[in-house]
Amino acid sequence: MNTLTKISIVVLITTAILAWKGGLILQGQAPYTLRMVTSDDAGGGDAAIAPDGKSFVTSLWRNGNWQLWIYEIDARRWRQITNHPSDNFEGQWSPDGKRIVFTSNRTGNKNIFLLTIESGEIRQVTYSSDDDEYPRFSPDGRHVVYTGGKWKQRLFYIANIDDGSSWPVTENPGKAGACSFHPSGSFLVCHSYDSGMGHLLLQSVSGGAPLELTEGNVWDYKPTVSPDGQWLAFSRSLDGPSAIWLMPFPAAQPFPITPLNYDNDDRWPTWSEMGDKLLFHRLVERGLAIKILNRETGAVETIVGREDSPGQASFDPESRHIVYAALEAKKQVLRIKSLEAGSGRTIPLGTEAAFPRWSPNGENIAFTCWNGERWDICTVHPDGTGFKNWTASVHDWRDLRDPIDWSPDSTKLVFHASTQPFEANLYVLDLHDGGIRNLTNDSWFNESPSWVPDGKSIIFMSTRGGNWTWGFFKLSLQNGTYSTFAGPDYTQRNFPRTNRQGDVVWSTYGKDGIEYLAESSVDNALRGADSWARWPSYSTDGQLIIYTQIEHRVEYWIAENLRGPGSPLLRPKISNLTSANSKLNAQWLESTASTTPPGGSSPVEVFHR
Repeated sequence: MNTLTKISIVVLITTAILAWKGGLILQGQAPYTLRMVTSDDAGGGDAAIAPDGKSFVTSLWRNGNWQLWIYEIDARRWRQITNHPSDNFEGQWSPDGKRIVFTSNRTGNKNIFLLTIESGEIRQVTYSSDDDEYPRFSPDGRHVVYTGGKWKQRLFYIANIDDGSSWPVTENPGKAGACSFHPSGSFLVCHSYDSGMGHLLLQSVSGGAPLELTEGNVWDYKPTVSPDGQWLAFSRSLDGPSAIWLMPFPAAQPFPITPLNYDNDDRWPTWSEMGDKLLFHRLVERGLAIKILNRETGAVETIVGREDSPGQASFDPESRHIVYAALEAKKQVLRIKSLEAGSGRTIPLGTEAAFPRWSPNGENIAFTCWNGERWDICTVHPDGTGFKNWTASVHDWRDLRDPIDWSPDSTKLVFHASTQPFEANLYVLDLHDGGIRNLTNDSWFNESPSWVPDGKSIIFMSTRGGNWTWGFFKLSLQNGTYSTFAGPDYTQRNFPRTNRQGDVVWSTYGKDGIEYLAESSVDNALRGADSWARWPSYSTDGQLIIYTQIEHRVEYWIAENLRGPGSPLLRPKISNLTSANSKLNAQWLESTASTTPPGGSSPVEVFHR
C-alpha cells in the first residue's frame, strides 16, 4: 500500500464522519451560483461568513479608521459592531456565531481581542509586545490560532480564550502567514513564505515539523478547509492578482474557481458551517480617466476616458503626446495620443503591456511586458519598431509590473523586481550592453524608483524603516548611501516622481481613506486633483502633472449551493502524485488524529489579564 493510499484511508475516515453529520443538508439540488452580494468603496476586504451563512463580518474605513461591520445578506443592511479610535480588523466568527475574534492596534501594536456580539463586551486575548494577527477559532470554540512575533521571526500560536494562556505550535520562527483549524481540531492548515514562495502547510496542533501541501512557483495564502474535511480553499497568485482555488484535501490537483485578470484580486475564502457557501472578497481597481493638472492655474483636463480603462500615462519630451496603458479586446495594450489633434493609435507589440515611460530623448518607450509566464522589462520605438525584451533570460524574478523610470540621458532604466515574498530590490538596466546592476540587496520591499534630474540619485518607496512602515528614500548612485526623504511612518505614500526644479509628486491616502495627489513643494493635496488619483508624473518643463484616476472598491462574493448541479466540487478529483502532496506521511496524520491542543502557560512572553 503506497503512501498516498494510506493517507486517503486516514483522511477519508475523518472526512466520512464529518460529511455524514452534515450530509443530509448538503444534498439539495439548487444549482451552483457565484454572485456578488454587495460592494463598498471603503471595504477592508478581510471578510468572514457567519456559520449560518446569513451575514458576514468585515472591516470598513468609514469613520477615519478601520472598524468591524456586519452585513446582513438578505436584508442588505450594514451594522457597525466596534467603535474605537484604533484600527479593528480581521474579524472571525466563533462556531456558535455568538462571538467574533479580531485584531486591533488599540494597545499600540496588534493584539487579539474577543467581542461578544449580544452584549458588545470586548476582552483582550493576547498581550504581546510584538504584532499578533490573523486569529481563527478552533472547532470547539475554546481556542484561537494566530500568528505572532517579529517580522521573519514569526510563529503560529494557539491561545486558550478562557484563561488567556498561549503557546507556540511551530518550533522554528520564520516567515509565517496565517492558519485555520482543520474541522477535526487535530491540525492546522497554514501558509508560509520560508520556501521563497507562498506554500500551504499541514501543521499538528501538538507541534513538530509541518508538511507541505503545495509547491512550485506560486503564492498560496489564507487556506481554509471545508467543514466536511474534503476541500481546501485558498488564494493563489501566479504573478499578479490572485484567484480563489480549490484542492481536494489533502492531496490532489488544485484548480481555480474564479478567473485571473488584471483588475480583480480575489482573496481570503471562508466557509459557512454547512459547507454550502464560500465567501471571498474581490479588490477591484480600474482606470476611469487620464487627466492633466496645470500646477499654476489648478485647471484639470480629462485626456482619456473610462472607455479605455486606462493605466499609467507618460508625456513625450515636448508634452505634445502621451503614451498610456489601455484595455483593448480584453488585453492590455499601449496607446499614443496627440494632445493637439486628439487622435490616438495603438502601438503594435504582440504582447500585453503596462506602465509605459517615454524616454527623455523621445526615441524609445519603456514598459513592462508579459512573456507568457511573468512580466519583464521591454522597450519599443514610438512607431512600433525595435521591440526588445531585456530581462527574458533573467530567472527568479517576480512582480516586475510596477512603475519604471529612465535616466536623464536616456541610456538606463531603473525598476524593481521581487525575489522573495514581501521583499523587492531595485535594479538598473544599461541599454548599451544589456547589463543589469543590483542597486539594493536587502530584506526590505523597495519599489517605484525614480531618477532625480542630475542622474546621481534614485528616490523610491520602501519598508526599510521597519515595522511595516513606508517611507520615501534617496539612494546615492555615487557612494551607495541612503537618506530619508519622507517618513517612515504608517502614512501610505506611493509612486514618487521628480522634475527638473527639484519637486516631487506622489499619491497619498488621506484621513478619509481616499488616494489623492501630494507634492513636496506644497506638502499638501494639489489644487484641482481628483480623488483616487494615482501614478503622477511631470511634463519636461514641470508645469503639468499627468495622472490616472482610479476606481477602487471591495466586492463581496459568495459561491452558493456547492453541492448542487454545476458546482466545481463535483468535478473529478485528479491525483497530483508528482507534487509535494506525495510527501505526506500517513503515520504523521494518524499521530495527530486524536491530538487536542495542550494547555498550560506560554513559554514566551505573554502578559495575562
